[in-house]
Amino acid sequence: MFALKTDSDSSLLASGKRSASSLARAGLRLGGLLCLALLPVTVGLAQERTPPAAAEPAPAAKAELPFDRGQYLAAFEEVWQTVHDAHWDAGLIESVWQPAKSKYLPQMEQAQSREAAVDILKEMLRELKQSHFGIIPAEVYLAAEQAEAKGGDGWSGLTLRAMEDQFVVTKVAADSPAAQAGVEVGWALQEVQPAGEEKPMKVADLHELADKMSKARGYRLDFARSLLSEIVTTGGIDQEMKFVFLDHQDQRREVSLRLVRGPGQAAKLGHLPLTYINFEYRKLPDQVGYMHFNAFLDAPRLIKEYEAALLDEHNSRGVVIDLRGNMGGLVFLAMGMSGWFVDQPHSLGKMQRKTNPLKLAINPRKPRFDKPVAILVDECSVSCAELFPGGLQELKLARVFGSRTAGQVIPSQVVKLPTGDGFQFAVAGLESESGFVWEGNGVQPDEPITLTRKLLQEDSDPVLTAALKWIAVETAK
Repeated sequence: MFALKTDSDSSLLASGKRSASSLARAGLRLGGLLCLALLPVTVGLAQERTPPAAAEPAPAAKAELPFDRGQYLAAFEEVWQTVHDAHWDAGLIESVWQPAKSKYLPQMEQAQSREAAVDILKEMLRELKQSHFGIIPAEVYLAAEQAEAKGGDGWSGLTLRAMEDQFVVTKVAADSPAAQAGVEVGWALQEVQPAGEEKPMKVADLHELADKMSKARGYRLDFARSLLSEIVTTGGIDQEMKFVFLDHQDQRREVSLRLVRGPGQAAKLGHLPLTYINFEYRKLPDQVGYMHFNAFLDAPRLIKEYEAALLDEHNSRGVVIDLRGNMGGLVFLAMGMSGWFVDQPHSLGKMQRKTNPLKLAINPRKPRFDKPVAILVDECSVSCAELFPGGLQELKLARVFGSRTAGQVIPSQVVKLPTGDGFQFAVAGLESESGFVWEGNGVQPDEPITLTRKLLQEDSDPVLTAALKWIAVETAK
């Protein structure tokens, strides 16, 4: 059976059979999301620091990484002290974090393996019951290096989302292995045999794993299920995946896909694992532009492509920004991208830090884009992909379409521990200018659209359709 455990995330991350990006998504989402992010990683700030000079990082290119309890005891102390010093909620530190040290230190003193030690750190961080706190196992970095050596991640072109107790195809990328195999939007997954695994997983297995993930992590069930569906549809280049679907007539369809190099360019930021950032821009009919990107990372390239797309003269009636499945990223990038919609300074939100609050300032950029802006989101829009639409929504600069976002929105940083693992920790609370807290709540779309298999069989993208109808009405006024 596919090695996905909710009591021990590291078995998934250490399997070596998932793609680097799926490992990053799992490690960051399961371990906390950066607004900054990464993958889900974050809303946050991209500040990194290296381990003390005396600390020796774990080897990065060995098949099996050695276990050194002394290093993990040092990592335990660093993790505990960092949270103690950086967290903005003194009451939480006193009531939860201080007792956590005496609870988990004896366990670390008895740890017998890297996996066990990483799990202890993760369990201690879960005591905080907040996103953006987690451990990125050293194996994730190793997997990213291996993927980079092969030219990138494996890609099927499939996007699945959980709905009506099913996992349904919501997108099939053009010219992808899934498209070439004839897979269609609206097909329902029956089972999947992930790349490198000997046995298939049925829908009931995915539901059970997602339910456990939801309970262990406090995730909403829709987020846990859809996140899981992303993880099990990825792998390495040239690996084979097998699926069984029900087509539009509920006929059984067996599909085998050989994964190819996915779209996007490699991006490296500080101590985040290497990931691949893809930006897509299309000119839709009626002078409307459409853009989609999977993370707020690779700032120099992304901001250049975003500006060129936004200000294309074709987009004289409006633009659609698709953040569905966006893993999050750099706060300053979300702030900069918002500047084209204002004619005077505004704030995208407020960070509640341990010292003084900090407004996320939006400064005007010229020429201002003053046409209708529609933003598409779903339950896998995370961190910065919640801050950006949530802040613009409150300022009434954009209209949001789709389903409620993940509710994983806290600024964070990533540092490297002496063990070679990454440590992500939040540095501030985050709320809208009016005081609405996105963490745990997510962004509620202005036009919520509940996807069903039947609806997708009638319209392959009803969320985009709704956005385009709104833009047409707005421009007709």
